[in-house]
Amino acid sequence: MRVRHKRHALLGMGAIVWLIGMLFIGLTWPTDFSSAFSAQADRLSTLTVSPTPDPSILLQEARRAIEAHDWPAAEQTLVTLVTADPANAQASLLLGLLLAPVAPERAQQWLKRAEADPSQAESARQVLEVLANHTPLRADFYTALGLTMCGLDEWALAERALRLALEANAANPIALAYLGYALDRQGEDGWPWLEQARAMAPTSPQVLYLVGMHWRLIGDLEAARRALTQAYWAAPDNPALAAEVGQTLQAAGDLAGAERWLRIAVGLAPDEARWAELLATFYAETGYNLEGAGMVFLQRASTDFPQNGVLKASLAWAIYRQGDAEAALEQLQAAVELAPRDVRVHYYLGAVQEHLGDGEAARLAYSTVLTLVPRESYYGELAARGLVRLSATVP
Repeated sequence: MRVRHKRHALLGMGAIVWLIGMLFIGLTWPTDFSSAFSAQADRLSTLTVSPTPDPSILLQEARRAIEAHDWPAAEQTLVTLVTADPANAQASLLLGLLLAPVAPERAQQWLKRAEADPSQAESARQVLEVLANHTPLRADFYTALGLTMCGLDEWALAERALRLALEANAANPIALAYLGYALDRQGEDGWPWLEQARAMAPTSPQVLYLVGMHWRLIGDLEAARRALTQAYWAAPDNPALAAEVGQTLQAAGDLAGAERWLRIAVGLAPDEARWAELLATFYAETGYNLEGAGMVFLQRASTDFPQNGVLKASLAWAIYRQGDAEAALEQLQAAVELAPRDVRVHYYLGAVQEHLGDGEAARLAYSTVLTLVPRESYYGELAARGLVRLSATVP
């Protein structure tokens, strides 16, 4: 079991979806892997103070065990949780993720149970697809699981799968690079692993991408820009890489450069809303070029994707920036219906309602933000400040 000392990421991780599936053939079988799971019934007596386990406490305990790489304790706690609360889809998903590298058949049972719940369905499907398309206990299987876990922000579980991939085949630069970044995201230094990956595959866009993300995570934005630009030119048809360059330039304060690269991403995949969302968010958040190309883009994108609440919210915020709060409110009320779990939509709605003097509605919107994200997150902090201004109790 390991105790981890975390550091906070300066920037969130960008799109990883484009990387999943770029895997390998001809990989060797791993060494014999014996089951790591053993009964720890005595441990369970310390988890609760009542005969009926509290699901939220058990889930927290399982999370702590996973972060500490205490796999037997995590499994036993999750088994106790799903026994006490069989409908808990979040626990079923987590148990499926935990078992996937070492007991794929058992994992499928829990993942299919999680898939039945709309809130967990997409995550469960991604892992089930790996289990269906790869031979278990081979290097490509572990690598695919590791990449998928990274995409789900399950960094400790990703590290576990990627280490198994490297035990099966050490000549695996993608697994090395992702392992380094998974360590970074857990507050450890992943650079030695990334450096090994770059030495093995110096022109690999995946490796260069992760090198760039490493530098961005620790705050060296110029090194991040260089690596991400190299990654883009190694795969110039990939919109995700162009978008990452743009976001890095935005963080560095180069708004003109950020706009140019985000527009490249949109141009490479004009039918994919996620790149339009990134550019729209850029215009809404920075206010850059709203009097010119920015507002034109926001209006066109909202028309092109009429059911996209994120785009509608970005347009609304730009309208609000230009001084028309009533028109912005109308757009945001439509946006919240289309994207009820988007944090920015609720924050923007609260800010506009507060501006218009509707304190009760603003309090509700700010409180909703705090049900979606932690208090210490960016929008969580902004929403909490709004509640303080409105003299409401912060949840």
